[in-house]
Amino acid sequence: PVYGTFTEGTAIYNHSCPEEMIILFGNESSGIDEMLLPWITEKIAIPEFPPGKKSVESLNIASAVAVIVSEARRTKQVDDYSK
Repeated sequence: PVYGTFTEGTAIYNHSCPEEMIILFGNESSGIDEMLLPWITEKIAIPEFPPGKKSVESLNIASAVAVIVSEARRTKQVDDYSK
């Protein structure tokens, strides 16, 4: 699957990430390039905190990558930790 990061989408914390996946990140001001949008099979997002309160317009790309990739990796390793 190909995941795109958006301000609106399935919260990454409520998502089970597959073993193999592609994650597209967009430019901080304009998002993912329009020509890539047809390839995206699911939209994911970093939820606001606290819920319902928009504290920042967007995270910078480095912060967004760190949060998304860390959570994707963590969800894949949960089974390994329980053994």
